Amino acid sequence: MSPIEARILLPGDVTTPAAARRFVRAALESVEADPVVIETTELLTDELVTNAIVHADSKSHLFIRAAKGVVRVEITDPDDRLPSMAAPDPDALGGRGLIIVNGLASAWGVEPTTGGGKTVWFELSPLSHHGLENAPTVAGRKRTAAANQGGTGPCARQPRPARSSPTISPHPPGGDRDAP
Repeated sequence: MSPIEARILLPGDVTTPAAARRFVRAALESVEADPVVIETTELLTDELVTNAIVHADSKSHLFIRAAKGVVRVEITDPDDRLPSMAAPDPDALGGRGLIIVNGLASAWGVEPTTGGGKTVWFELSPLSHHGLENAPTVAGRKRTAAANQGGTGPCARQPRPARSSPTISPHPPGGDRDAP
């Protein structure tokens, strides 16, 4: 897969999830990404964008990077409230977005942005998705069952050996990238 970076400003309305899915699909198809990676990226992007619409009720920025076998998607919105996984009522129609992201992403997390707001991100790495020991994880650190037990914050939830738990970072997303 050739490297690619792309970004788009998304409207905060009912058309946003479909626009986001089309955008990430086009970006990943342009570098001939694996179809399973494309479909999983579409699903997880849809979940995060829907959360931004429901909870922030505003426009959001979508950034995608595919490089070195890792796909990273970031959704940035102006709402300072951090997301948290909930245990939805079995009959509820919603409330499962982050559970889906947590189950399918190689890593995910949330980072406050300078000037207010937050970026919720996920990464897909096909190798780590199969539970291989040397697969990359958040910031290159391997997570273990013991490390997952001590998680704190609104996103630290269920322990998951050999997978990254969500993280909250005080650093702006993307390092030297310009903020959206």
